[in-house]
Amino acid sequence: MSDRKPSEADGAMPADVGAALRRARKDRGLTLVQLAERSGVSQPFLSRVENGSATPSVARLYSIAEALGVSVGSLLGDQPPTGEPSVTRSGAARTLAHSDNTSVGDSLVLTDPTSGTLLTGLLHTMRPGHLSGDTFTHAGEDLLHVISGHVGVRIGEQTYYLGPGDSIHHSGELPHTFVDSPDTADDETIRVLIVTASGHPTSPQQH
Repeated sequence: MSDRKPSEADGAMPADVGAALRRARKDRGLTLVQLAERSGVSQPFLSRVENGSATPSVARLYSIAEALGVSVGSLLGDQPPTGEPSVTRSGAARTLAHSDNTSVGDSLVLTDPTSGTLLTGLLHTMRPGHLSGDTFTHAGEDLLHVISGHVGVRIGEQTYYLGPGDSIHHSGELPHTFVDSPDTADDETIRVLIVTASGHPTSPQQH
């Protein structure tokens, strides 16, 4: 057995995202204006992300990745996948706002893109009454597992109400969003583990 230690996430975020975004965009021969048109994210904001002065929310990151035809995970780091195991230690996970509405909550990035997998793991922490309403549509599949609290997941025209210990697995190509659940207590914290298996390449360097 190899005695090589697994790589560890170090919490870096804005510069890594910006560099990965710039590389993916240029690899596809797109201008910032063209990417803005495809993703629905403004050109000035995309420029700020590339320059490391802004970090996109999870909602915007999904829109940008889908417009580029890459996985969300590939935009979370500037280093190519190594295929080596990657450990994210407690307290070291990178944090993204779940939505542009910062009162919604945060998402911890549990996976490191250098591990080279097709999976992106996020731990969403949300507050009742402040769910974002952002609708996601992307290639691949999602697996959601509710750790605490109660939440509704609207997929297409159907809403599924989930509680602690419940899971749901669905196609990412179906429009999906979080909604409030009638079972949610005002003072509870909603924590949902989300694993996305992307239908796009993991590396932004692929053509």
